[in-house]
Amino acid sequence: SLALQPEIPFKDWSTVFRPQTWSFLVLPVEYAFAFKWWLLMFMVMVSCYFFTLRVLHKKVFSILLGIAAGLSPFLLWWYQTAVFVCIAYGFWMLILGMRIMNDEPVTFVKNKRYSDTLHILALAFVATCLGLVLYPPFQIPIVIVAVLFMVGYVLHKRFNEQLDLKLLARRVGFIAIAAVIAGIIGGGFI
Repeated sequence: SLALQPEIPFKDWSTVFRPQTWSFLVLPVEYAFAFKWWLLMFMVMVSCYFFTLRVLHKKVFSILLGIAAGLSPFLLWWYQTAVFVCIAYGFWMLILGMRIMNDEPVTFVKNKRYSDTLHILALAFVATCLGLVLYPPFQIPIVIVAVLFMVGYVLHKRFNEQLDLKLLARRVGFIAIAAVIAGIIGGGFI
């Protein structure tokens, strides 16, 4: 089935979770291919930039690191969808996980419940996108690193910031809900 090939664009419900192929739905093939080709590098650069900016709060360094990540010889050697999007989705999952743990609101949403729901759905979407890449050699290490980073972040919140255990459990529960949603969608795909 074409659904098992993340490089090939096709019309199927799972295309929703493959943003790198959306351009094929609206552009001529040559333009769509060029768009996808450059989108892969752009996704890595932007996600690395925002993650680094969030962690280090240094704009110029974040820009340089984002460019370096997108242009790294290792990635350029492979230049496959699976490699680039796995890394980008890993960064986006970490950013969303940190936003959930920090209880940050979505700026354009006034209601706290809606804001939390949007964060959960965004994390579930990105996790599903990562899951449907179907390239375990990159998915597994990225998931391991993301999980270990988030465990460290939760421990930091608990012990360094003295976050209440009940509030901490609620926020971790939001991340778990996103993981369950992604798992259900992935199971439906399989």
